[in-house]
This record gives sequence, C-alpha cells and structure tokens, in this order.
Amino acid sequence: MASLRLRLLKTSYLDVGANRYSQISPEEPRLGPDGSVFVQTLGCGIERITGVNTDEPKSQLVYTLPGNWCGVPTIVGHYLVQSSKAIHGLIVLDIANAAKPVEVSRLTISDTYGAHWTAWDAKAQRLVVTSGVASEDRIYLLKLDQKTGALTLDDAFRDTDGKIGFSFVDPRVAPWMERNRNAARSGLLALSILKHCETYFLRSAIQFVTSTSGVGALSG
Repeated sequence: MASLRLRLLKTSYLDVGANRYSQISPEEPRLGPDGSVFVQTLGCGIERITGVNTDEPKSQLVYTLPGNWCGVPTIVGHYLVQSSKAIHGLIVLDIANAAKPVEVSRLTISDTYGAHWTAWDAKAQRLVVTSGVASEDRIYLLKLDQKTGALTLDDAFRDTDGKIGFSFVDPRVAPWMERNRNAARSGLLALSILKHCETYFLRSAIQFVTSTSGVGALSG
C-alpha cells in the first residue's frame, strides 16, 4: 500500500478581536450548515472560516463567549452548543445567520460543574456532556429543543445512586480514571447512547483524539 504524504500549502491566521485574546489557542473545527467552518478557541472565541475550498480562506471572529478555557463544541442543525466553564454549563448559539451568531439559551448544571466535551447522538436525540475538571463530576445527557435551542437535563438518565447523570466515582471505574487522568482530559470521550427499558446506558469504549493547536491546509 502506497504511503500518503501530506504537504503544507498555506497557514492562515485567525481574526483578532477587540479584546486581543479571543483568538488564542484555536482547537475544534466544526462544519456549519452553510458550509463555513466554525473554530472554538481556549480564549472562548468563535472564529468562522470561509473560503475553505479556495486558496484564500478568511477567518472572522463572529462571537466571544464569557470567560476562558471553553471546551469542545457541537453543531446540531443551525445551533452551536458550546461548553462554558464560566457559567458551569453550556451556551447555545443560533448560527442560522453564520456571520452573526445569536445566543438563544444557557444551561447551568451546578455551581461547580466544569463542562468540557460535548457530542450529539442523532439516534437518541441527546447531547452528552462531560467534565474536564474533577473525576467526581458526572456525565449528563441533555435534550435540545431544535425549534428554540433550549437545553434541559434528561432526568431519566440516572446512575445507580438515583441521581441524574452517570458518575465515574465507582470502585470499578475510579482506578482507571486515576491512572488515565491526563489522557482523559486531553482526549475526546466518545460515547454511544442507547435507549433500553426507558433508561440510557453507555455502550462504547473510550477513544482519545489528540487536539491540534493550529489550523493549516494540507494536500496529499
């Protein structure tokens, strides 16, 4: 099998906003419904990249979220769901007008929750959110109203302790979490969510994906 060789074509820089930091540490590109690419940054900026299929892609800082260390976003339809440590939960942006996102809802999970990774399961119609802060933080399933963008906790998803969400503070899981703490924080927790007997449980293994700190164009 022939090896694939990649060649850097060009490096493009992100738009710098008025606060001079929202463009710092670009992380997660997500394809928007209009074909442009949205990139979240640790400075809690949302950069929109247009012209990605041309020789001159352009970046525009279209939204700045509160705080910093914003985590992994998810796009569902024309909504961008962004985890936010500043509000201990998530912020939903309507990106139907991709150049001018509008906040439509917020959900604070607790006074201390460090929301970080998110992912959408189209079959279950649920959003999963994990924490990047403490092992005692739980995994939650969220319902997204795709007409209004409102987020609510799925209170049917409960652990054996009867509380909403799934806890990793368990004798069977805690040793693994302790041994792999750094990896768990630097990768993506991929979850398959199934409905069975009116409850949800986690089926898939944990997969780690190393995130990048820059955006470049490659050809092969």
